[in-house]
Amino acid sequence: MEDETGDENVAPQFSAFVSYSHADAAIVRRLHSQLESYRLPKGLGEVATLNAERGKLGRVFRDREDFSAAENLSDAVCAALDRSQVLVVVCSPDAKQSKWVGQEIAYFRAHRPGMPILAALVRGEPSEAFPAALTESGAEPLAADLRKEGDGWKLGFLKIVAGIAGVPLDALVQRDSQRQTRRVMAVTGMVAALALIMAGMTIIALQARNEAQAQRAEAEGLVEYMITDLREDLQGVTSLSVMGRVNKRALEYYAKQDLSTLAAESLERRAFLLHAMGEDDEKAGKLDDALAKFEEAFRTTEALLDRDPGNPDRIFGHAQSQYWAGYIAYLQKNWTKASQYWSGYKRHSEQLIEGGSANFQWVMEAGYAAGNLCTLELDRKGSLELAERECQEAIGRFEEACKIKPGQRSCIEAQANRYAWLADVSGRRGDFGKALATRLKGEALIEGLRASDPDNLDLTDLWVAAQIAIARTERSLGRGQAASRRLQRARQEMLRLIAIDPDNASWRSKLEMIDETGGGNE
Repeated sequence: MEDETGDENVAPQFSAFVSYSHADAAIVRRLHSQLESYRLPKGLGEVATLNAERGKLGRVFRDREDFSAAENLSDAVCAALDRSQVLVVVCSPDAKQSKWVGQEIAYFRAHRPGMPILAALVRGEPSEAFPAALTESGAEPLAADLRKEGDGWKLGFLKIVAGIAGVPLDALVQRDSQRQTRRVMAVTGMVAALALIMAGMTIIALQARNEAQAQRAEAEGLVEYMITDLREDLQGVTSLSVMGRVNKRALEYYAKQDLSTLAAESLERRAFLLHAMGEDDEKAGKLDDALAKFEEAFRTTEALLDRDPGNPDRIFGHAQSQYWAGYIAYLQKNWTKASQYWSGYKRHSEQLIEGGSANFQWVMEAGYAAGNLCTLELDRKGSLELAERECQEAIGRFEEACKIKPGQRSCIEAQANRYAWLADVSGRRGDFGKALATRLKGEALIEGLRASDPDNLDLTDLWVAAQIAIARTERSLGRGQAASRRLQRARQEMLRLIAIDPDNASWRSKLEMIDETGGGNE
């Protein structure tokens, strides 16, 4: 690494060190990219406490990015912490459980006393997401809530920028908003400019290598801006057709690229943006468009994995592309394509846990992958033997995950869900006795969760759904009275939920299902 003088022996300084769990790697990649490319609005660079070059925040360290070739990672991380002006802790339930995040916080406090520590909440509530080291001794960290229900990405990101740069938040928000307004006014021209840039990329690639790389970075930065920040800026300003044209141009640009010429950072950004675009299309019901995005993301993460086949982050990233492509094919009832992608998803998920890894998220992924194949076999009326085997395997994976994190709600709910699907297998065979016994196992898990969190409405909703399914199975066995009693209890709980939120369509639908199943009457 070189500093500005060209002396490669001078250790780099970092404006910030990002501490995070690798379960949040996708979010952190976006945050890292935007922090390093962000320019302070004119007038704020002069008042920033940070020595910002041309209004930029400077280099931001994130693990596996800046010292990937270090022989001793722990020494490299400590050295980076020693040379960082601010610590940014990306908070989530996984970060709270990560011993490495806790150690990085403790080290920074001990070796950089008085330097700012910023909390960036991305998942979960503060009580379940803030690492213990962050709040020890009653310390209140400066927090930015990046969740949609919190500050949102834009304001939360500006809070982090203000904390790193040492500028007043209100001044930063005001001036950044003015700058964004000017950009929105020029949106039509930017769309046209983007098309020209993409059309000219082939010519640019024939120029000198360094210049081509710089131009590509600028183009990719513009694509990222238009797909992320511009989307937020345009809300209420113009129609969605503009963003549709942007997404179409971006996909055309990506599809024409030779992936072998792109740096890993460009491929990572490319995959992230394609996933975001694909999820937007899926939510809008544009399944064909969504599949095109996820299949292009698949091509991208496959190229990353081919370069570094043993890297677990690359394996995980490619598995996510396989899941999403398979999910869209599943929604389209394209069973062959769904099976192809989901089989690959399972294969790569299992590769992550080879050798007995105790990584909770990876074990959960292996469970989800097996469960997906169980669901697929049932929905396409395929092999009941294969469906049973995959569902049982999924339950085993979730049980394994719960041993890693005892009491973790996500793995318990996943087990209960798979018991329901396994019961469907027995029901298809006409073995309703076995189906009932299996459903009761799932119910017991949900009851355990409700006992530990009795006021949780989502768990009550889940319990009611289980009661409806169990009652239907009991009726198949001729146990009408037991089914009626069960439905009566479920109806009372559902009426209680509807009284809390009368406009909840899902809850009203469940009430109708109860009445259709028997309504609590013989």
